[in-house]
Amino acid sequence: MVEVENKTKRKYKYDAFISYRHIEPDLTIAKILHEMIEKFNIPKHLRTVSNDENSINDKHIFRVFRDREELSTKDLSTMIEEAIANSKNLIVICSKRTSLSPWCRKEVQLFKKIHGVNNIIPVLIEGEPDDSFIDELKNLKVTFINSENVEEEKNIELLAADIRSDEVKSPSFKGYEILEYSKDPKLNELTKKSLDILKKSEIYRIVASMLNVNYGDLKLRHQERYLKRIIYTSIAASIAMLIFVISVTTLYLKSVASERKANEQSSLMTLNMANEANLQGDRILGVLIAQEAMKNVSPKMEKYNKLKAQYENILNNSLITLPFSNQFILATESETEAFGISSDSKWLISSGSFNNAIIWNLENGEIQKTLTFEAPVVSIALSPDSKKSYVGTANNKIFEVNMENYEIKNIFGDANLPAVAMRVSKNNKYLIALRNFLILDIFDIQSQKKLYSFTFPIDNMITGFTENPQTNNFFILRKDNSITEYDINTGEALIVHALATNSEKNFLRKMTVSDNGILFYSDIQDNTESIVMKNLQSGQINHATNVRIFSSNIVVNKDASLLYVNSLNNFITRFDLSNLKPDEEINVPERATYLDTKRIQYNESIETFALSPDENTLAVVLKNMTVGAFSGIKNMTTNYSSEFILNEKSTHKAPIEIIRFTPDSKKIITSADDYTIRVMDTESTIGDSQLLDGKIVASSRDKNSILILSGEKISKYNFDTNKEEFIALLDPKFLKIFQEFAITNNVSLVALSDSTNGASASVFDVKQDKKIYTTKSHIVKEGILPYILELQFSNDGNFLYTLGPDNQLFVHNAKTGEFLFSLEDKENGEATSFIMSNDDNFVAINYITKKSTIFSLKERKIIQKIDGEVMAINSENNNIRAIYGQVDSKLFITKPNSEVLYYADNKIKTNVGSLKFNTINISFDGKYYVSSNPKNNTVITDLITGEPIRTLYSSNNDFFISLPVISKDNKKVAYNESKDKIVIINMYSTDELSQIANKTLKNRRLSEVELNSIGRRK
Repeated sequence: MVEVENKTKRKYKYDAFISYRHIEPDLTIAKILHEMIEKFNIPKHLRTVSNDENSINDKHIFRVFRDREELSTKDLSTMIEEAIANSKNLIVICSKRTSLSPWCRKEVQLFKKIHGVNNIIPVLIEGEPDDSFIDELKNLKVTFINSENVEEEKNIELLAADIRSDEVKSPSFKGYEILEYSKDPKLNELTKKSLDILKKSEIYRIVASMLNVNYGDLKLRHQERYLKRIIYTSIAASIAMLIFVISVTTLYLKSVASERKANEQSSLMTLNMANEANLQGDRILGVLIAQEAMKNVSPKMEKYNKLKAQYENILNNSLITLPFSNQFILATESETEAFGISSDSKWLISSGSFNNAIIWNLENGEIQKTLTFEAPVVSIALSPDSKKSYVGTANNKIFEVNMENYEIKNIFGDANLPAVAMRVSKNNKYLIALRNFLILDIFDIQSQKKLYSFTFPIDNMITGFTENPQTNNFFILRKDNSITEYDINTGEALIVHALATNSEKNFLRKMTVSDNGILFYSDIQDNTESIVMKNLQSGQINHATNVRIFSSNIVVNKDASLLYVNSLNNFITRFDLSNLKPDEEINVPERATYLDTKRIQYNESIETFALSPDENTLAVVLKNMTVGAFSGIKNMTTNYSSEFILNEKSTHKAPIEIIRFTPDSKKIITSADDYTIRVMDTESTIGDSQLLDGKIVASSRDKNSILILSGEKISKYNFDTNKEEFIALLDPKFLKIFQEFAITNNVSLVALSDSTNGASASVFDVKQDKKIYTTKSHIVKEGILPYILELQFSNDGNFLYTLGPDNQLFVHNAKTGEFLFSLEDKENGEATSFIMSNDDNFVAINYITKKSTIFSLKERKIIQKIDGEVMAINSENNNIRAIYGQVDSKLFITKPNSEVLYYADNKIKTNVGSLKFNTINISFDGKYYVSSNPKNNTVITDLITGEPIRTLYSSNNDFFISLPVISKDNKKVAYNESKDKIVIINMYSTDELSQIANKTLKNRRLSEVELNSIGRRK
């Protein structure tokens, strides 16, 4: 054995010895760690002058021993002993397979014998410390001399560098051994993630341990305080130190600027995470992350406006939503899908990771309480009054939890099988527990005793269970499709309501019992499916025959007056059961109403559905794991069918097992095999809104009014008065596909393109209710349609501008119709649209070549040509201040005769061709532009940054041309949500959105786990 010199004078050949197994990913991680340590550059302020007590001198270079890099032809054992003896630190790569290596264990034993336990650095790559630390790294003790000069022994616990990715930490991770054995490509992916963690943070933790310095000091290098100290000290120095002071001040300012830039980049990345959370359907988390991102944002930042716009977008899309939008996602991290909802709809209890059950706040998604049990939770049931919950665990026990003080009791004793499903009777007297679908136990809750138990053969197990709220008797549906009613008090079988069916018919029966005691079940006779309705009190039986049933459930309302079944794959049929006579057929046209999901073209059939407690909403799960709903169905007649609203953000990553409403019908809750529970609002958070018939065809230049066309009716709507006023009925000759309209600011004149008189415009006086003139016609070449491309009035209403198929802009006297002059750029080709400056002194004509020409209206000449399409011209005192536009997907700003400056990507795909800029409206103050994209969604974009701040979704995929408008004060926006429906809703400032956020969050804050997930700390 190699003898060791005195430790205080010892000069080590190696800074560290790496102990690892020659398997993957241990081998790769050890190799990269070796290279990273030897290339590590010690920060300058940590270097010292070399002396006997500190080997970190100004020229110190790390050297690390790793057998494959260092071993020569000498004896392996001897070489390792020498290397360990000459190594200051021992780094152990710890995985679940480390303990299987005799070499690793021997190396740790030898290092402890020679150097003690202080300089051992574990690197955890898999499992938990208890699983992956070898015995030699556990229960460590060190001896020291205490204040009384007596030897004392104390326990120490090694602090590991943790390079496990989230997937490796997950309880569902199957282990590196399986990945390596199966040659799964996932091994390389997870190894890379671990190396990324090593590079970003844990290498600093390892080197800090080797140098015995502070981890934060090493990683973050707090130079700012250091430089400030130098600056303050230098102020008191002599004039000879002035140059030094200036240099240090410059460095400090650069440090502040660098810190500001780093904070800016960090905020941008964090806002991306917030946006991703919102896109996934976790709107509350999106708001919380966005608020965290803005904490260090300063107006001095270069991208301050961009950060503000992105923040506003996240708040808008998270807080201002349509009905049936996802509110938040509860990450249970459990395979158990069961949950219970409180009777006041304020909280929910679910299983959690490990041996936990979690109580969630349903108002903001926050964890209220975590309960820990002896074993993993496999089932949950909640009493009707929500005062008690019952939790089944994997060790075959059932626990009662007092939900007022969270006291946990095992009151029902032990069993041989776990309770995989439980329910409490509606009278709160009985607990029914199903054990592996083979055994059914009935407990008396008050006496805490088992009343009786049923055992069923595995080939005829239980497939369904329900109870009669009138008598509390229960019904068992078995694999052979038989339904038997049992007495709840004695367990005696009372009656077989449905006999077993032929197994060859591949028929799966469903059943339910209404609150007023009527049994419904599916049946099959002569290969034809039907629904049987049996009044358990009177014995009256009715049938709905020839019904093709596809759903896994049958839904009825409380008084059994309405029956819902899934038929024809994508339809739900509702039957009116009122006033049924004995033996009367249910499936007749006058009793049936059909609810269509309208998703048949995507082959997204219905999996299951649920009726809200207020009986006004039907929530539907589709095959692609999304959730939608039919609302307003309670008073629906056979002549009216509710529209299906699909929440695309509700998509789980695995099949949905449970869908339920909260008792107040305000939330839909789904649980799936992806270890999450999703909570959806049934109500809109848009606030006050108006719904008008028709479509927007024009807006006034001052954005105070819009012109509405509904059939032949023309009307105006004023944002200030919130009123719509009839103007006139339009002659059918003006009802063309490519009809263009314009109005003056006071809506005294209305102009319409008129193809009956060439390519001209007809102008109507609203007060006189008559046409006052038709403008001069543009030249129409043979083969070209005689349509005006666009027309507008000036701000003062004195001029009318028309752009025709001859690519000329005509200027007319708006009072008389007199033609005044025309503007044309013959070099650019076919015109598509024109843009007026805010003061009407300039106009830009856009061309199909994606170029534009700027004209002075006073001088009647071209003043500038731009390689791009103009969206807005900002001018003042007859001088252009700025021109905004786009080139392909790039937004630009330019001034007269200056270069085009590209400042942002246009993230919104607009319409194409002549519709491109006819569907864009600039707000009155030039702050926003609002546009309709090819999917007819309306997008409000910040013009200065190009960042979308709000998206307003259309109700269907029908194609129509929309002209959205923002009111003059930016308080409202009007848009077509369908081709014949206009919605007018509020717009909110960032301050108003922040107030809504605080009210919605209800004091919820990001948890430590959530902060860690986005790279932040409390």
